[in-house]
Amino acid sequence: MGDIIGLTAVVLIFGVPFIAILTEHRRKVMSMQLEMRMLEQNGSSQQLETLRRELQQLRETTTQYDISVENRLQEMENRLKHVENRTVTSPAAAQESSPIQLGRG
Repeated sequence: MGDIIGLTAVVLIFGVPFIAILTEHRRKVMSMQLEMRMLEQNGSSQQLETLRRELQQLRETTTQYDISVENRLQEMENRLKHVENRTVTSPAAAQESSPIQLGRG
């Protein structure tokens, strides 16, 4: 019976600090794992936000390009109409405004 008491005393004296060390270690490991998960989530959310901003910029650029192309097309249409109007009215106006000269006189 004395041996059991001595053994119990030794186990308690050395066992309790050993269990405390293991528990503290496990707590630190779990804390680090949780911290890593949070960093990954924050990194993922930051990447997602960056992608959203880039997509918005791309949409704006595309819209500006579309507007620019539309403006250029309108300019070309206006120029073409102007040239067509000049060519349609030009032969008649040219005949009326310039007298025909035959030879030297």
